[in-house]
Amino acid sequence: MFKLSLICPMYKVSGYLPDLIESLLVGANSPQVEVIFVDDCCPEGSGDVCEQLLNSFSRRVEFQWQLLRLDVNQGLGEARNCGMKLASGDYIGFVDSDDVVMPSYWATLHDSIKLNNRPQIIEFGYSEFRDYENISVESKLRLPYKSCFQPFYTGFFAWSRIYRADLIDGMRFIHRTYEDIAFVSSSFINAQSIFLVNEALVGYRKRSGSITAHRNSSYSCILANLVDAYSRLNSKIRDDGRFSALIFYKIFVILLKGTRIADRSERRSFFLKCQPPISEASEIFFGSGALGFFRRQLLSLALVIGVRY
Repeated sequence: MFKLSLICPMYKVSGYLPDLIESLLVGANSPQVEVIFVDDCCPEGSGDVCEQLLNSFSRRVEFQWQLLRLDVNQGLGEARNCGMKLASGDYIGFVDSDDVVMPSYWATLHDSIKLNNRPQIIEFGYSEFRDYENISVESKLRLPYKSCFQPFYTGFFAWSRIYRADLIDGMRFIHRTYEDIAFVSSSFINAQSIFLVNEALVGYRKRSGSITAHRNSSYSCILANLVDAYSRLNSKIRDDGRFSALIFYKIFVILLKGTRIADRSERRSFFLKCQPPISEASEIFFGSGALGFFRRQLLSLALVIGVRY
């Protein structure tokens, strides 16, 4: 028997909770699942809404659940950390309160654990949908690729994997925007066994007001955190060329996305903010060879064009 602890932070999401809880009642409704809802001092009463919904479904609810209320707002990362302290499962996973789990979520994960000798990480696909769309795996399906550098391809989302509890024992989310990057990177680097499920098990809601839905200067936080996370973990990796190539690719893609920022002042601000982390990445990852020189020059040119045009 394997138990899964799902950590679900809540902040200003009361309108999305019915969708999430309905999905849990279909896709994770098992005594082997515990869901830890963390009310991050929600001003609109998400914790109360969550509790009322669960009590109204008391005859249907088979998963274990508890509601943790924080006295002050601490942000997504720290809310997850608080939930992890209460987790008692053999595996720990995360679900965002505005997303949903698919009907086969726990059944697929349980079989993956049982049939594959308890891998340390189980990674799965997800399906994107908009606020106004019906949830379906055909919306925009993203599935894992077979690679030792999976997060570069499948995204640095903490919720698109579950982690064996002993793997992430002592690990915590750092307090910053896009805190998933460091957590996912650390877990993959330390893991000895990873199993990939080629199925979408989470519905990822693309909210119209979210940072990733708009190309603004906040997107530079992704770049800064990507470089910071990998610079701190660089000593643990024996690079055969692929690592620096992927770092370069990821940075270049982010710069290209920055060119889509409509407002010129915002666009200029974005590229100016990108300069320090790119300079750091150049020194750490790209080396002194011809290829490293070419990558540095190309990124420098992109920055100059981005700031001036």
